[in-house]
Amino acid sequence: NDHPFRSMQSSPLFLLLRTTVARHHWPASPRQVVRKISTEMIESGETFVSLSDGTQLPFHCRRSPVNMIIGHGLGAHPARKSWNADISYDIIDGAISRLPPGATSTSCRLDVSGSTPTKTAVFYTARGHGTSRGWEDSAAGEEEEGRGLTHRMFHWRNLAKDMLEVADLSGALKEEESFVAMGQSMGAATALYLAMDHPERIDGLVLMRAPRAWESRKIVASEGVRDAENFRRANPGTFHHLPLLGAWSGTDLPPKEDSGAYRRVQCPVLILSHGKDAAHPIDTGEALARLIPHAEFVTAEDESSARRTWPQEIANWL
Repeated sequence: NDHPFRSMQSSPLFLLLRTTVARHHWPASPRQVVRKISTEMIESGETFVSLSDGTQLPFHCRRSPVNMIIGHGLGAHPARKSWNADISYDIIDGAISRLPPGATSTSCRLDVSGSTPTKTAVFYTARGHGTSRGWEDSAAGEEEEGRGLTHRMFHWRNLAKDMLEVADLSGALKEEESFVAMGQSMGAATALYLAMDHPERIDGLVLMRAPRAWESRKIVASEGVRDAENFRRANPGTFHHLPLLGAWSGTDLPPKEDSGAYRRVQCPVLILSHGKDAAHPIDTGEALARLIPHAEFVTAEDESSARRTWPQEIANWL
């Protein structure tokens, strides 16, 4: 009964290791487990979720009165974009902080018993951005074979699959638990597609700065593809041009005439747009508010005004 291994089995660290091994089907050797945790869970202070295709995305959680998953925008340099290097983080973090006292204590990890916070806000870095990893392998393979279709993994509907996997595989939410999907720009389009494809999982939808869509997107698409190619030439040996290429090569919202796609969104929806932003025209938000049932549309004068007022708008809506 006094064997040191038996004592270790009841320690919090051992319970955490055992829970982690069970969740990820990792090898049972303690040395292998510790190495796996150090590289996948806490490398550089980041926590990663492994998706079904092997892609690993950094994510961060905080306690919230409402389960929510937040997607960020594209940005001109994807390698510099992440869950906390985006306007969406500042706005949503501010909204959570404006919710009732006692609901905003920070909680980023599973506790030692394997349980999760009752409600959680999950910020994550999209594939192809920041320190996300694993997606480059398929990119390199396709490039070698001359197919060059890897950018399709960055189409908005495919990114919506990633958002759902973050919810289901990160351990931040209970299995198959519903949540509010939020995002800005690329993240807004991602969240919208998720609500269309899996309406049963979405309790609400917050779309900030919806990107160019439909006719206006087609007008600038060739310019976007050209920018992606220029980025590739300026950054040889990397694949961070692919998110840019994916954003401008064939991805768009469903046509406005496809009313059935938009009627699949049956949850409450908050759409936020602001002026003086050609990349995220108010027209897109306005059109979405007409197309989507149960949508509320709020505008701000400019980005500065949006940063100042949207946290409270979202808190009030939640």
